Amino acid sequence: MDELDFQGFGGGQIEIQTARNLYRGSIAQLTEIEGGLLVNLTWMAQAEGFPPFPKSWKKTDRTSVFISQQAYQASNIGPGSYGSDRLCFTLRTTGEIIVLFPPNGSRLEEPTS
Repeated sequence: MDELDFQGFGGGQIEIQTARNLYRGSIAQLTEIEGGLLVNLTWMAQAEGFPPFPKSWKKTDRTSVFISQQAYQASNIGPGSYGSDRLCFTLRTTGEIIVLFPPNGSRLEEPTS
């Protein structure tokens, strides 16, 4: 992770996808700490109806995500349909994917419930 630049992702969003769940949240702050990256959130929501596609989103109580440097493989996957570059972290053992979106990238509006 040392070669990736995390500056500029505060105010952006995070997406976490597993085989059975999809989460999206708003990034308040990113902090490099020993062993990885701590992502503090202003809110996080879980997709309902996923897979295959989210039908709605429900807020969760989760306030942070830790991305372990040893467990995840990191890469810059470039911009999406619009916005600046995104960062992708893949969990080697399960295939879980975490994507950091910049503030000018893809966004999910904060769910009300």
